[in-house]
Amino acid sequence: MEQIIQIIPATDWYAVYRDDTSYHPDEKIDYVVPVVCWALVEDESGERRVDAIDDGTTSFDGEFVSQVSNFRRYLYSKSTYRSGEELDSK
Repeated sequence: MEQIIQIIPATDWYAVYRDDTSYHPDEKIDYVVPVVCWALVEDESGERRVDAIDDGTTSFDGEFVSQVSNFRRYLYSKSTYRSGEELDSK
């Protein structure tokens, strides 16, 4: 079982996800969701890593961002995105 050791705010950070539900298989649409905080996580063996928790607007199920199957990358941006906004819209 993993344990959160510490959390800190993640101002201006976003998680970029791939929309896997597109009706057109050739279309690859990425969208962003604000990251709420960074978490220092420790597993059973004592190994630690930093992961993120997003705002859960699109569908929060308690997973860390990096564990979501359609997660692509993190984005740091001073631009303000709405949760679920397509990435190429700005």
